[in-house]
Amino acid sequence: MTRALIVVLLSFGLASCSGEVGDTEPGNGVGEPGGPGTGGGDHTGNDNAVGCPSVLADVRSLTPTVVLLVDRSGTMNQDFGSMNRWDAVYRTLMDPVTGVVANYQDEVNFGLALYSGQDDNPTCPIINQVAPAANNFNAINSQYSPLSPIEDTPTAESLENIAPQLAALDTPGPKAIVLATDGLPDTCAAPDPDGQPEARARAVAAARSAFASGIETFIISVGDEVSDDHLQEMANAGAGVAANDPSSAPFWRALSPIELESAFDGIVAGVQGCDYQLDGAVKDGGTGEVTLDGSVLAPGVDWELIGNNTIRLLDGACETVRDGSEHTVEAVFACTGDGNYPD
Repeated sequence: MTRALIVVLLSFGLASCSGEVGDTEPGNGVGEPGGPGTGGGDHTGNDNAVGCPSVLADVRSLTPTVVLLVDRSGTMNQDFGSMNRWDAVYRTLMDPVTGVVANYQDEVNFGLALYSGQDDNPTCPIINQVAPAANNFNAINSQYSPLSPIEDTPTAESLENIAPQLAALDTPGPKAIVLATDGLPDTCAAPDPDGQPEARARAVAAARSAFASGIETFIISVGDEVSDDHLQEMANAGAGVAANDPSSAPFWRALSPIELESAFDGIVAGVQGCDYQLDGAVKDGGTGEVTLDGSVLAPGVDWELIGNNTIRLLDGACETVRDGSEHTVEAVFACTGDGNYPD
């Protein structure tokens, strides 16, 4: 299982200065001895060399919150290689050694929502859920492991139920729903047959509404019964791509347990947002340089400072750090002539 690794280093200039950003001469370099913290010199600028002393400041990726929305319809009992679809999804997510939740639970706030409906049950959708939290494997597993597929696929109503709950959570990181389904949607009002235009349109509208509230929706087809057209519609809506936009968001179709693992792993590895929170605050007038894998990024084009303590990577730079590979982001913020420096 591939895990994304993003190494982020941040250097702040601390005193009134005339030195250059990134100066590593004695008394100015990151990690040099001679002052408090980890940087050379002190906050007065009275070090044994001219220029800005620097100090390493912690920066952390904002933790994403991800709800795993899993179809519990009766067709999830169908064969999927050496097991049925339901068991394949469960093992992909919940294997204690290789499962997505076990492997990422210290980096992602996972929640669970298993959804279905029954013709003889007035409750619709039927959702068994666990609220998102860090290190949530045990809570999710205790809810997930005893259950089995039921009957229907009210995808739209389930998204309409889960997305507002997720949007209401007061968490600073990115939010996402990963939808795993093996069939076209129906609705609570018309549970059969699946895939009617009204049911499809409502599911797409629910994904688009979730995006408008700050939540991305990613869709995985477990098997080959969901049409490419519907998968693309859902993917575009979940990513905020306009219906008439010639570009297209990715969707995943898994035809084997290995492909299913790859789909979930790729989504969760890439759902990491592009915002990085600093443990200090850059005061007004502070200037900085941000690099990605050693290449300097253009301010206002590739990155921007949000408020006074968050770096946001933009467009292509954001796509790069979300590709699941290892990347290094480095930022150096220099103090200004009037003595601005992090709190």
